[in-house]
Amino acid sequence: MINYIRTSLKKGKYKILFLISLLILGFIAGVLYFIWQSEGMKDFLIGSISLSNIKQGRVNNLLEHLLLLPGMVFMLSLLLGLPLSLFYLFYQGLSWGFTSILICLACKMQGFIFLVKYFLLFEVIYLPLFIIFNLKMLDCSKNIVGIVIYRGDERIKRNFVLNLKKILIYLVIILLVDLFIYFISPWILKHLFTFN
Repeated sequence: MINYIRTSLKKGKYKILFLISLLILGFIAGVLYFIWQSEGMKDFLIGSISLSNIKQGRVNNLLEHLLLLPGMVFMLSLLLGLPLSLFYLFYQGLSWGFTSILICLACKMQGFIFLVKYFLLFEVIYLPLFIIFNLKMLDCSKNIVGIVIYRGDERIKRNFVLNLKKILIYLVIILLVDLFIYFISPWILKHLFTFN
């Protein structure tokens, strides 16, 4: 599995660069979106955040991923799955940027330390999975266009089926990781994110 991921990353390095750039642009847009809020809204948001509230929470991406990702795969047949998938990657970056600046401003240095720990424990798991998921969505979209243009080409159809199977495998992996994190996150947030 690790060798497959390494090979996929080497083959699609320009696509990966595009996807990471999209994520970074989303992050910057999230920071700018927070900055552009009115002072009253910023004060309200900053006042509503505390690390003790966050530590009592639970990381729950399961429902979001359960609804959105299969929907993107289904919409792939209409060639709408790819734009939705790219938008979702941008949205992930936007929400990370908005949330990061909010927690840093609300909780100062402890908030920054919390974000680094949180990102290393939770988001680093998702990032490669989402990048590869989006790579396969790009490949599937290309295959669909190829099937429409070259109707009788069996090689393109085989590649489409293979890429679709890979997308479904990554979808299952993402949902299993979501399930694991959902149940383990309260313990991690309570015990590993201690502040003095």
